[in-house]
Amino acid sequence: MNLLRFLSIILSAAFLAGISVAQENRMQQIVPPAVKIVTSERLPTLQVNELVSAQPVQSASITISQTMLQKGGKSPHHNHPEEELIVVISGLLRVMGADGEYTAGPGDVVVVESYAEHQFEALEDTFMVEGFGPGRLIGAPPPLE
Repeated sequence: MNLLRFLSIILSAAFLAGISVAQENRMQQIVPPAVKIVTSERLPTLQVNELVSAQPVQSASITISQTMLQKGGKSPHHNHPEEELIVVISGLLRVMGADGEYTAGPGDVVVVESYAEHQFEALEDTFMVEGFGPGRLIGAPPPLE
């Protein structure tokens, strides 16, 4: 019986030591959070079409884009799995969705839910900031280092 108790104690100690080592190894793999600044001159400019250009930047799970639409510039009618938030900085933006048509101006925020059909058109030169997340990867450039 003492042998059984002894083996039980040894196995328990080995198990706990293994957990301790595993936790220590996992802690060594944790990377502390970082703050990065991406200056405007480092942002790539993508010419979406002749009237729309975008400067996207991507983190591990979120993409934002500074987007400029000249009057008449529009997106295709589309949807995507990511949620999208748009803040209109200047100009007027027509927002077309399955539930109606809206006009967004400076300071307005457009919320597009996952897979919602939508389209945008600039009623005048419009500057907006778009945010996609999590995981906007389709056609987005790789994260900047």
